[in-house]
Amino acid sequence: MQVGERDDLEATLADVRVAYRIVQQYQKRVADLATELALAIDGDLQFEYWVTSRSLARPRNEVNPAERWAWDGLPFYDYCTMFLRNDYRSDEHAPGDWMLVVRVSADDSFDIPGQLEPDPVDFPSAITSRSLVRAYVYQYIEARQESWIHQAFGNNNWPRDGEVTLLQPHLRATCVMESLGALSNADGVAAFASSVREAVYPSLGA
Repeated sequence: MQVGERDDLEATLADVRVAYRIVQQYQKRVADLATELALAIDGDLQFEYWVTSRSLARPRNEVNPAERWAWDGLPFYDYCTMFLRNDYRSDEHAPGDWMLVVRVSADDSFDIPGQLEPDPVDFPSAITSRSLVRAYVYQYIEARQESWIHQAFGNNNWPRDGEVTLLQPHLRATCVMESLGALSNADGVAAFASSVREAVYPSLGA
């Protein structure tokens, strides 16, 4: 390794250290934001489950990370947090029962067009890309017995942005979307929570 190459590497590694510190602060903030937003929408909501949205689950300890996508080590890059009211935790659902899913996407340029691992070198500029937050409300319109997580959420495609999507004859979902930057303070969170309530609660009969 030449001197110039070593200097370049040291500068890159310094950038990596800075990036990890920024990512730690980002992950802490968006994890807190999901709960903050849920409580602003409905104070009776409680955390139920979280899952990474776009890549696979974090590799188990016995799995060699070199055999998985590097994206699998970034579960907060695009992830969902699910919230339920205590009176809706049963797998016995009545019409009107609902679950909130808060999805935070760090970069809307991420895409999986095929079988190969996406290369960020091919992404559009980070400046022109967006960080997004979506609130999905999954609501039963017919009585049903099934799991919120593994069936209502896990067995269906994403609801369409900004619309009410009929996922199954017995289940629909509403999506409200906003730039993550718009939720940088309490007023932004309150405004987004209000738009979710306005979009959802009339359909829930509240």
